[in-house]
Amino acid sequence: MMIKKDLGGARIQALVDRVLPCERVIDVGCDHGYTSMGLARREDIGRVLATDISVPSLAKLQEALEDGGEGWKKKITCVKADGLQNLPWKEADALVISGMGGSLVRSILEGEVSLSRSCHQWVLSPQSDLALFRTYLTSLSYEIREDMVEEGGKFYTLFDVRLAGKIQPGYRARVDQGDPFFLDYGPSLLARRDPVLLRKMRKDLAGLEDLERKLSTRPPEKRGDKQESRLKKVIEEKSRLEAWLGPDR
Repeated sequence: MMIKKDLGGARIQALVDRVLPCERVIDVGCDHGYTSMGLARREDIGRVLATDISVPSLAKLQEALEDGGEGWKKKITCVKADGLQNLPWKEADALVISGMGGSLVRSILEGEVSLSRSCHQWVLSPQSDLALFRTYLTSLSYEIREDMVEEGGKFYTLFDVRLAGKIQPGYRARVDQGDPFFLDYGPSLLARRDPVLLRKMRKDLAGLEDLERKLSTRPPEKRGDKQESRLKKVIEEKSRLEAWLGPDR
């Protein structure tokens, strides 16, 4: 089976590219297996354990492996599992988890600590609760590298966590301040003015401007306390984005 470089799109390829060369990778919640197949095509990745709680999803991956010949079947092992529970591997080199909410990713990492902490690297892309997830990762004190990928008008944050490294002091300081702006957008992404993040911020700004217009259609005396409070918050958020993006936004 010919596997294209953009197998599954930019987000999947970004996940695949960020895994360091190693012998054993666990792809948790592999879905149709695009990430697992992308990892397997890399010569510097030894074996991939593809897990999912969904039998139909695993069946689609297994079908693709059958079409791909013996090489694929030998490199990828498919297992029905809930997170990291009851896996045939008791340790691994890298762990990939994406397409889930931040709270679920955290529960998977904490559900089988001996297995998750045996890894040298986690490549994680939670779909929600990023502020809380950043706070959680910071509490572990591991080195955190962040990237952002845009695909189909949506933006995805990738966390490359190196368990042998120590969290960057500047990252910890920003998270510990509890500033929602840095918790939502990411200290390291903001610090280097990541171009994909800036595109997301411009999109967020456009959404806030539209919301401000809608909330401002009624005169102040008819808005009510709830709507007035919401409008004030929108204006504050909009002003902070404008200040960060600068005149060339």
